[in-house]
Amino acid sequence: MRSSFIELNRIKINQIRGDNMYIFNKKAFFSALVMIIGIAMFTNPVMAQEQGEAELSGEVVDASSQEAISGAQLVLQGVDKEATTGEDGSFTFEMVSPGTYTLSVSADGYEGWSQEVEVKEGGDSITVKLEPKESS
Repeated sequence: MRSSFIELNRIKINQIRGDNMYIFNKKAFFSALVMIIGIAMFTNPVMAQEQGEAELSGEVVDASSQEAISGAQLVLQGVDKEATTGEDGSFTFEMVSPGTYTLSVSADGYEGWSQEVEVKEGGDSITVKLEPKESS
C-alpha cells in the first residue's frame, strides 16, 4: 500500500513539473513571438525609409521667357509616379529610391520633354525648360 502511495505521489509531482514546464515553454514562445513582431514593426519603416528616402523636386519654366508653367504633367518612369506643377511651376516626387529614371514632361502649347535624371541619396532638384510649340 505504501509503495502505491509513493508511486501515486511521484506521478502527481511529475505531472506538476510537466505542467509548469509547458507553461514555461508557452511563456517563452509568446515572449519570443512578441519580440519578433516588435522588431519587424520597428525595422519595416526603417527599411522603407532607406529604400525611398530621396525626393526629386524642381520647376517647369518656359525656355524663352523663364516664366513658370502651371499645370504641366510630369511622369517619373520606372517608379510610375506622376505629378502636376503648381501655380509657381514647382513639382515634387517624394519617397523615391536613389537611382536613374526617365522624367517626361508635357504641357499644353509646349513641346514634350523627356530626359534621364539621376536622383541622389538625400534628393535632387531640376529645372525643366519647355520650348513653345511652333504654330503651323
